[in-house]
Amino acid sequence: MPRKNIGTSPYTFLTVDETTEMVNRAKEGDQRAFTKLFDRFKPIMYTIIRRRCPGQSHEFYEDEVVSFLGDILGRKIDQFDRSKSQFSSWVTFCFNNWINSIPKRKKRIETE
Repeated sequence: MPRKNIGTSPYTFLTVDETTEMVNRAKEGDQRAFTKLFDRFKPIMYTIIRRRCPGQSHEFYEDEVVSFLGDILGRKIDQFDRSKSQFSSWVTFCFNNWINSIPKRKKRIETE
């Protein structure tokens, strides 16, 4: 079972084995596993984007993080290969690529 931090922290903490189990269950379509992974990685992704894109609004950060996690956990989780990396490393690498593509996506929206 995933462990909650004792105290008032809203963060979910999972071991590597628990994360792997949640990934496998999410690949099979388990909504609870998806939610646990989402809760686990949302604060991490939020911190990364705040550091990489300073001066943006809270809504911007929230939109990008939720869009990314919905995309990666919903459609692209099958691309994860445990033999190549841990899930946390893979999802962080993917998020950094997502952040790098923000200017290109914004430009495409403005020109349409």
